[in-house]
Amino acid sequence: MTTTLAAPRPSTPATPAARRVRRPRSWRWLRLVIPFAVVLTVIIATLVVHSLAEPDVTDPAFLNPDSAAPTGGQHLADLVRQRGVTIDKVTSSPAALARAYQGDVTLFVPAPSLMHSYYLRMLKLLPASTRVVLVDPSALTLANGLIPVGDTDSRWAPRAAAPGCDLPEARTAGSAGIYHTYYGRVDGAELARCYEGALVEFRYALADVVLAGSSDPFRDDRIGEYGNAALAAGLLATRRTVVWLDLHRAEPAPGITHQPPDPGLLAAPPSLGTGGSGDPDFPVADPHGSHLGDPGMGPGEPVSGGGDAGGGGDGGAPPTPPVWKLLPPWAWTGLGLLALAGLAYALASARRLGPPVSEPLPVAVRTAETVEGRGRLYRRARARDVALDTLRAGTLPRLRRALGLAPDTPVPAVVAAVAARTGRPADEVDAILSSATPGDDADLVHLVSQVDDLLRTLTEMSGEPR
Repeated sequence: MTTTLAAPRPSTPATPAARRVRRPRSWRWLRLVIPFAVVLTVIIATLVVHSLAEPDVTDPAFLNPDSAAPTGGQHLADLVRQRGVTIDKVTSSPAALARAYQGDVTLFVPAPSLMHSYYLRMLKLLPASTRVVLVDPSALTLANGLIPVGDTDSRWAPRAAAPGCDLPEARTAGSAGIYHTYYGRVDGAELARCYEGALVEFRYALADVVLAGSSDPFRDDRIGEYGNAALAAGLLATRRTVVWLDLHRAEPAPGITHQPPDPGLLAAPPSLGTGGSGDPDFPVADPHGSHLGDPGMGPGEPVSGGGDAGGGGDGGAPPTPPVWKLLPPWAWTGLGLLALAGLAYALASARRLGPPVSEPLPVAVRTAETVEGRGRLYRRARARDVALDTLRAGTLPRLRRALGLAPDTPVPAVVAAVAARTGRPADEVDAILSSATPGDDADLVHLVSQVDDLLRTLTEMSGEPR
């Protein structure tokens, strides 16, 4: 077999398209991504819809006795007035507490989370003839106000529940859509537990405190459902006056209280008046009645420990809630679902080892393919000497057989035998079989042609087939 290398073709600059390996685009990844994308979209949409459906306590219309908006409280205010009860709307906690301290009053707090924690602690100063109704206070709000309620938990959305208690207002109303937040036990002070723990009445010092687990029974858009109207009006109409605290932004810490909040009031809680209080759970006036705060502070100074709506002071600092209580349950549920979705995606995307896969291989490869492939590799690497040495190494054994020499005959002996048989000069034969090196592709082609001619001549002379 004669092996020849094709003459080098003129090189042409490769186009970008030729240099680029084009592979068919695979859409298999969509089968893994689409299910998780759908689940994630549903979760996000559900959370967004839920957040939009939840009432915003900072909305000026929220349980406002003068607002007819869906979340307003005008309908409830009308029902209360129809029972002969006077409604006194106030917009600050000090004014509300001062009025409630007079007794025979229901203090209605639609947004307890906006009251400063000091004002919540002052509820213990109210007299026994005062009832306080707090709407859907959270565990953090109760803890900041030092209101002694056990574990508190919330549902995703409010639902109706049966009274299940002897509270007259609940028995009259029947089922009501108040079960949203569940309140734990109040040791030694609980008076009634209704609606599966969503409505709790207890004594806080002297005052009668009611925790309502949802704002739905009080809102204009939900007051007509179930027995919501009877329950909401019944809770507020047990006293001659309702002091309606209409708050829509977080209150600052208490400041200087030289005078009661309203000079026309005959009485005020000790912490809001000039008499002072020794209870460490809220700010107190100094012995001279100059200010709310620690004794010895000068007029005009801020209250010690005051600041934001949930702040506390020395001696009355609220307990730090656990980490899992800082976010609502639905937030933890969403985070858990996202974590599971991420884990499932990681497992689906990870490379997994499977059983060996059998692949059919060709049983024969054409010699020309191998020769052409190796030739292209040598040309790309500019390995002309390696290509020529390879051809010489394949030619020498055939020359030894044609000359009748031993397989291990050294190259100089083969050169001498070839020169003697063909009559060509030994230097020329040595250059063809050993010493000459190609300088370029043309030299390589010329030397390969000479090696092939030399092999052809000897095989014809010896009668061996090529």
